Amino acid sequence: MKAGLCLLAAFALVCAGGCGTHLASTPSVGAGEGGLAQPLVVSAPVLGFAWDSKAATLRQIDGVPGAAHVDASANTGDGFALAVAADSHDYALLLDAKGALYLATLAGGVPQQISAGPWSGVAISASGGYAVAYANAGSAPQLINGLPRQPAFHTLDVQGMSVSTAAVSNDGTTLLAAHLSSGGTAVLAVPMGASAVRAMTVGTVGGMAFVPGTDRALVADAASGAVTQLASVNTAPSASVVNGAKLAQPVGLDVSADGRWTLVANSSGAVLRIDLSGQAQPATAKCGCSPTTVATLSGAAFRLTEAGTATGWMVDASGAAPRVLFVPALPEQKKAEGGQ
Repeated sequence: MKAGLCLLAAFALVCAGGCGTHLASTPSVGAGEGGLAQPLVVSAPVLGFAWDSKAATLRQIDGVPGAAHVDASANTGDGFALAVAADSHDYALLLDAKGALYLATLAGGVPQQISAGPWSGVAISASGGYAVAYANAGSAPQLINGLPRQPAFHTLDVQGMSVSTAAVSNDGTTLLAAHLSSGGTAVLAVPMGASAVRAMTVGTVGGMAFVPGTDRALVADAASGAVTQLASVNTAPSASVVNGAKLAQPVGLDVSADGRWTLVANSSGAVLRIDLSGQAQPATAKCGCSPTTVATLSGAAFRLTEAGTATGWMVDASGAAPRVLFVPALPEQKKAEGGQ
């Protein structure tokens, strides 16, 4: 009996550490003078990261869909205007108020400037090996490889056109949304080391992303609401509209890590899930929020809003129908809002 109690106690200790679940040792990222926050060990899976513009910090989202929470340890120092974490959770790219680009590891590293820019946005490939820095005007977009240890920059020739958004594949192929002087937006495909070609033209890009591990991509047209699949992006781009996939004025699109699900959302809270395996028809859901983005989290989860000082919203796309879930705001923020 005594031996049995000892075994039970030992088992309880193991479960307290996660019962075999991967324990996250990755900290949240802030932009204080001292660099990133010190490493923090948390006994929960890491769903992903979200920029918190009110606190000017990158928040870590721990847990699983339906039971997620924001890491409250993030440093809220000044200095950066935006940060994007690699899906690999190894590093983040940060932009300061002047558009200079910095790189920081997510293991307590101090942000180091790698480009003066000025840049207005940055996109990272699913593998984390490539990124693209782009500007609305004035600077030609740059493909970055060798991340995170030896970043090297390669200019992408877009003939002076301004770029509003970008996506990059695991092999360095880039998609750029470039404004046309005649109206509309050109979606340019730029294979690694090759010249840009126009893959398609839309009214306004409402989101685009590569299917991880492939040369296929999805593009949402914010003007028409149509979702188009681009095949063979790095050789001879071929566009085909996805049947039944249409959403008015989308503001974001992304593809799950396993390549099965595409999620599109608009600012009215409408969410569209597309099954790229063809096993299910497009399905819709409604969020009681105003989505500002669609960003892949772990598994089949997607983030719709910022998280941290305000309640965050996400979607679990893995079930029979997409589930809209919330991520509670930090306790101190709830108290400041009236103790809700």
